[in-house]
Amino acid sequence: MLRLTELRLPLDHAPDALRPAISQRLGINESDILSYHIHKRSYDARKVSAIMLIYVVDIDVKNQDALLHKFRDDINVKPSQIWLTPLLLKHPLIFNTDRLWLVLVLWYFGCLAIGANGF
Repeated sequence: MLRLTELRLPLDHAPDALRPAISQRLGINESDILSYHIHKRSYDARKVSAIMLIYVVDIDVKNQDALLHKFRDDINVKPSQIWLTPLLLKHPLIFNTDRLWLVLVLWYFGCLAIGANGF
């Protein structure tokens, strides 16, 4: 999954304009986009006459490795960072019960380190 940041669209854009904007920004066909999820939407109102919506989008595409290589110097196209949730910890394909104690110990000491540093 890729994370595309700084995708700018006009404030009054059509709801279905996001997929074409993603394909144009990445230089791929719309059919190569398997799915996408809006991670964040914000407003750029520095110019009152031209208010823009700025999207951060997680995209599942075909040939992800080729796109990552193509945009290796672009800071706005990077692999998506997917955080593990407690529900994923129970999934047998991700963590089996033999390694669950290790995950919990690492999580515990990570929380201690964050608390000790005042974050």
